[in-house]
Formats: sequence, C-alpha cells, structure tokens
Amino acid sequence: MKKQEITKGLTGAAKGYNSVWHEGVIGIPKEGGHPVRVTFQVKLYKAGSGFGINGSRISKLWLAIDGNTVANYDRGWDTEPTCEEAKLALDILLNDYK
Repeated sequence: MKKQEITKGLTGAAKGYNSVWHEGVIGIPKEGGHPVRVTFQVKLYKAGSGFGINGSRISKLWLAIDGNTVANYDRGWDTEPTCEEAKLALDILLNDYK
C-alpha cells in the first residue's frame, strides 16, 4: 500500500468561533480507493479531565461514516469505535486535543 496522507477539514469552532464544540471531516486512506470520510463532532474541556476520553479534553465525541454512527462518547462510551477507520480518527482527535 502506498503511503497516503490523512486529511482533516475543520468547521465551526475549529475555524476560530468561540465555542467548545469542534466539528469536521477526517479522510482516512483506503487501499485502492478514495479516503473514507469520517465526520466528527467533539466537545472539549479547557483542560484534561477524568470524564474525558483517556483523561483528555474530549468530553463528548460523535464519529460517523456515511451518516452512520461508528463511535459515540458522552463522558463514557455509548458506542466504542466499531471499525478501523473510527479507531484511527479517534487517535487523531486524541492527539490534536490533548
């Protein structure tokens, strides 16, 4: 598999609006095809928290592929990541919102 670049587009707060909600799309490379588009919404604490994912700033998270929820977190897992693309998107977000 060729090395492909993971891309992330941001909207809303991530573009500078005054809000703790961020949303956007992460493109996860797929062998032999177009990247899988993982839509995300996250709500952030100002600092890491025991209620955040792995102690992070992320208090709420929603990930979807083609409109279908592939992960959901609301101060606890409602739906843990259901596929490899969701796991990769989660890793990217946890790194970005330490």
